[in-house]
Amino acid sequence: MDTSYKDFTFLASAELDSASNKWNGRYRIINEEGIVVLESFVDPMDNETQAQSNAETAAKSWIDQQ
Repeated sequence: MDTSYKDFTFLASAELDSASNKWNGRYRIINEEGIVVLESFVDPMDNETQAQSNAETAAKSWIDQQ
């Protein structure tokens, strides 16, 4: 899901790693020109919802520091 936050848009999702059976929270931050400025992961989790929530929190935190 795309989320507008301050002068950026971010996408956060959770992807299941079949090797570890853990959920990787992934986020991508896009600037006003549509350029990806950061793509990263948060620590793997057992829970899909928590992994996505952690990714959203990490994206907002990065944006707040800009």
